[in-house]
Amino acid sequence: MINLERQGDVYVLTMDAGENRWNTNFARAFDARLDEVLASDGGAALVTTSANPKFFSNGLDIDWRRGEGDGDGGDKLVFGEEFMALMGKLITFPVPTICAVNGHGFGAGFMLALCHDVRLMRADRGFLCANEIQIGLSIPDAELALFRHKMSASAFLTPYSWPIAGPGPTPSPPVSFMRSPLKRSFCPWR
Repeated sequence: MINLERQGDVYVLTMDAGENRWNTNFARAFDARLDEVLASDGGAALVTTSANPKFFSNGLDIDWRRGEGDGDGGDKLVFGEEFMALMGKLITFPVPTICAVNGHGFGAGFMLALCHDVRLMRADRGFLCANEIQIGLSIPDAELALFRHKMSASAFLTPYSWPIAGPGPTPSPPVSFMRSPLKRSFCPWR
């Protein structure tokens, strides 16, 4: 689900659960890998990416959230609190963090990218957006606080600042996102 590999002083955390949708078990697995990095000796940096070339993270596991009982995703009652604690842990992580966004990052996936020190994004693929309103969900206060902390209101509310998924044509990520303060750079991907 979440793989961690050390290459010298750099840890590469790879999400490998299909579309990497967030539920309690996914958040706990991610958190356990961060604990491994924290327990390491010597200098380190963390690079987060996805094994899925289309989706960096497709956000909240909506089927799990709307389904009966806790299902395979784990305890629904603790998800919000544990997820936001994980985002707080990452945003204050004591080693440099780099997010290599290799596909779409929606909702919780967008939040994950924002919690890193540096974000790199493919030049040829991917959208980052908070699509909760478009799919009929409200944006929790804690998530709005993260957005306010990491980006200006004009960047969040102005459509040309970052690609928005939705009906109709969407702007090309390299053209639209290049004006955004969120990205660090676009890069070719192999």
